[in-house]
Amino acid sequence: MSGTTDAAIDTPASAFYVWCVDRGTGTARFGALAPGVLFDSVVIFRLHGTATVNRFNGSNNLPAGTATFAGNTIQGSISGALLASTGFDKTAYTWNLWPRDGSQSGNSAISDFAPDNSNVAVTVVPEPSTVALLVLGLGAVGSVTRRRRTA
Repeated sequence: MSGTTDAAIDTPASAFYVWCVDRGTGTARFGALAPGVLFDSVVIFRLHGTATVNRFNGSNNLPAGTATFAGNTIQGSISGALLASTGFDKTAYTWNLWPRDGSQSGNSAISDFAPDNSNVAVTVVPEPSTVALLVLGLGAVGSVTRRRRTA
């Protein structure tokens, strides 16, 4: 997951960022405040680098280094297995990102919903191990093809 904000990432100790994901059964949980923000799971990125994946029927805490913050960019690496489909193909998932102030409660702790109080489509990027296997597989196919041509 990667997102770029308009300004530098806010860094008070109580701040964290919530990435909501609609995997197929998302509902509007903010009512009139943000009716277009639909989700059935969230990934919480904390400034010290840990993350939590919460699917509302169980959660996984992830270690430091899972999330990184640099300037106005947030990045995190989450296994697709932790965000299994609830009806959508992974290429049809949608998301929204919002900063939260953990020192406040309720919706007043949210300063903004990005982008524009609605969800946007996910861009799926293969995990590095998948890309490595694909490259090795293409290399093997190329070797076999080359051997057949020289034989």
